[in-house]
Parts: sequence; C-alpha cells; structure tokens
Amino acid sequence: MGRSNFLLSVLCVAQAAAVSVRQIVTQPVVSPHAATSSFRSVAPNMVAELRKTVAKGDGRDGDATISGPVFSKPLSTPDPVPEEGIERAIELMRSGALFRYTPGVLSETSLAEAEICEYTGFKYSVGFNSCGSALFIALKCAGVQPGDEVLANAFSFTAVPSAIHHAGATPVYVESTRGYTMCAADLRERITPKTKFLMLTHMRGKVADMQAVYDLAREHDITVIEDCAHALGIQWDGMQLGRQATVACYSTQSAKVINSGEGGFLCTDDAEIAARAACYAGCYEELYKQHMAAPPAAVFEKV
Repeated sequence: MGRSNFLLSVLCVAQAAAVSVRQIVTQPVVSPHAATSSFRSVAPNMVAELRKTVAKGDGRDGDATISGPVFSKPLSTPDPVPEEGIERAIELMRSGALFRYTPGVLSETSLAEAEICEYTGFKYSVGFNSCGSALFIALKCAGVQPGDEVLANAFSFTAVPSAIHHAGATPVYVESTRGYTMCAADLRERITPKTKFLMLTHMRGKVADMQAVYDLAREHDITVIEDCAHALGIQWDGMQLGRQATVACYSTQSAKVINSGEGGFLCTDDAEIAARAACYAGCYEELYKQHMAAPPAAVFEKV
C-alpha cells in the first residue's frame, strides 16, 4: 500500500466519521452546546430522497392499496461525502493532525461527539472505529463480567453476539415477532434470577414494543444497552431510540444514515460509564481534557 493510500485509510478510521457527521463546522467550538447547527441542518438530508408511491391491488383477497414514502435509490448505495467534507479531509491530511488527541488541536472526533449529543439528547458521547466496538465497550463499562448472560435479539447482526462473546459473556437469544422485533412475551420467559443485562437491537430500524421491554427491565432490575446502529433519527413516542437505555450505540458505517465508511458512537447519561469509555478509547495522561462531551475531571480520576 502506498503512503498516500495508507494516510487515506488512517484518516477514514480516525477522522472521517467526524467529518461526515459535522459536514463541517470550521469555527472554533467552545462548548458542546455551541456545536449544534451543522448536524441538525444536514441530518434530515442524510437519507435517500423519498418519493410518494401508490401500489394498487387487483381486488383479490389480501390485496391492498399501499401509500407512503419509498426510497428512490438502492438502500445499498451510500450517500456521497459532501464537497466541504472532502475539503476538510484534505486539510487534515495536509496538517498531519489525524490522531484524535493531537496536542493543541480540537479534533473533528471531539466536535462530532458533541454534536451527536446535541442531536440525540445524551450528555456524553465517545467515538469509536465502529458501532460493534462501541457495543463491546458499552458492555464492559456497564459491568458485564465473564460468565454473565446477556439477553439479545435472535434476529440481529453478527456484531452483536460477537461483542457479547468478546466481553466474555454468553448471549441468550430472545425470539422475534412476525415483524422481526424482539418479542416481549418471550423476553419475559428468558429472564432468570441471573439475568442482569439486555442488549436490544433495532434491526433494520424496526422497533419493538418499548413500553413492554422497559417495563420488564425495570421489574427485574435489568441494565439495557440499545444497539441503535440502524436507528439514528428514529423515535419512539417522540423520543430518539436509545434515550431510555443506560448506553446506546450508533453507527456511521456506509450503509447507515451517516456515511463515514466505518465508525460508531457510544452515548450515555452515566458519567462513570462515559469516563470509562473514554479511557478505553485511549485518553491516557489526562487526554480526556480534549473530549468536549465528557464528564468532569473528578469522574475520570475516580474510574
């Protein structure tokens, strides 16, 4: 691999997620609350253009008129990086500031973490190289220990059980409804006195009965981690999916709502979980001070 291709690969992993999310805020940002306009302005446009269609049946049983928005391009086609994002990526390569903890540089990753918080409503966020990595770190930070059982969707993506195995735990699969969401009735059947954790996946953006799921979680004191890889921008009862969870993880892989090639964000309102996650991300020697959407220093010192 040539040097230029190597640099491009490094950039994609280290900063492209931030560039795509921010699209681009070039002015200095002094607080997470100031980093709002760019993400909110582009988020509605990060999905394929929609058009209205009506499919009419021929009168036979089971036919129905279907009306609603549909995608006008293949779902597998990623959104292009906007010109301003490309220009900013070139600036970063010319500067050499590809590391998220480059001394004296407020990184694109840190700015993106602040903006994902503003968009989703979480207090804290840590960027990772993938949503799968974020899920693994979420499990570790939430207290999963080797030998623990973690409830998970039977219909999911391999990154979910992989993250559970990587954490040393065992996935316990919960059956799906006909709508391919987690079945609350089967979830109740899978809960045992040993059950401490649930990783709830919104596969393909399909949403389970969140009221029933969280009623069970509260009843049995279960910590919920939501895999929102496919669910950025999707709401339940007016709230972004993941907001009820102890930790929620979002993806910016090419096939998702935001295209950065690869990337993911761990989001939480729990200060200690956020501090642990940032430590896993590599904030040694007080580099946590370069995180914008992060807890106070005292929390980092504690963990």
